[in-house]
Amino acid sequence: MNPLKSITELRSKGESRRFLDEVGYLFEGMDSSVGVGLRRARCVLSSLPVHALSHPPSAFEIVTKLCDFEFARKAKAADFLSKAWDVFRDAGAGKGEDKVCKDSTTILDTLLAFFVALVARDPSSLRDLAQRSPSTTPLPSVAGSSHNNSTQHHSPPTMVDTLFVLLGASSDPLALISSSSPEGKGKHDIELKKLGVGKKDRGLISTPLLILHALHALPPALIPSRYLPALLTSLRQALSPILPPSISSNPLAWPDAAHTIPFESIYYALRLLDVYLLGQWGTAIVEPVGEGEQRVEKANEAEVEEAREEWLAEGLVALGVCAELDGGGMFRSSFS
Repeated sequence: MNPLKSITELRSKGESRRFLDEVGYLFEGMDSSVGVGLRRARCVLSSLPVHALSHPPSAFEIVTKLCDFEFARKAKAADFLSKAWDVFRDAGAGKGEDKVCKDSTTILDTLLAFFVALVARDPSSLRDLAQRSPSTTPLPSVAGSSHNNSTQHHSPPTMVDTLFVLLGASSDPLALISSSSPEGKGKHDIELKKLGVGKKDRGLISTPLLILHALHALPPALIPSRYLPALLTSLRQALSPILPPSISSNPLAWPDAAHTIPFESIYYALRLLDVYLLGQWGTAIVEPVGEGEQRVEKANEAEVEEAREEWLAEGLVALGVCAELDGGGMFRSSFS
């Protein structure tokens, strides 16, 4: 054995152990024994201005620290990311278990989406997280999923399963930024400006965007084909402001509609749809061939045909018009 290599490995393990010891308090703060207080804090979190978050709950602090590239590097080396994922899931993220908040998507779920989006900056870390052995806690049914056989409720959930559960939620706490009162909105504007977040960028961040960004960063071979209906549902929701009857024939309504379109979310959704149509979804997933898989395939074919006939073609034409009116929208950076 090379003694230099042995010393280097021991030093690396020692650094990782010290790092985990230093951040251990973050995991303790997510423990289920103190879950009630933290869940209430998470509900209040969305209504607080940025300066009030100097001592945020542990879930928020985990996400905040991961924004730092040096912390993220150490976290990867110390296997912090997989531990953090397990802690989020044990605390109820992605399961619909946080009943204190009334929204379908809780603040904890949103922070989990932020966490995965940050992990997606390193594709290898995201892939490792997606390929980990899933927990044994079943997930709720995914809205729009064509996987309607009995295995849906009993199969252990993977990271991809969890992301599609969050994508199918009916509400988004991040929308509170744009729907707060004029007084509160003014305070948010000041704080966000200090952080360098311009007015044009604020409406672009949403939980679906974070999820679609992470899914797009994954190898498509790891995405089960049964989730195509959920993707189409999300895409249709993103296009809804420019689909009838939301948009009228009045030309004056189009410029306003153009500024409400989540261009980047639509971009990621279309890229995911593209690789599905190329037959690249789920190729690395080993599943028994049987009636269940055939039902999923037939259901997906019906979903695609229905989308083509009812809204997809019209939505894409309207999207092109809005992108032109908006000077290219997010597609300027997405396709550059």
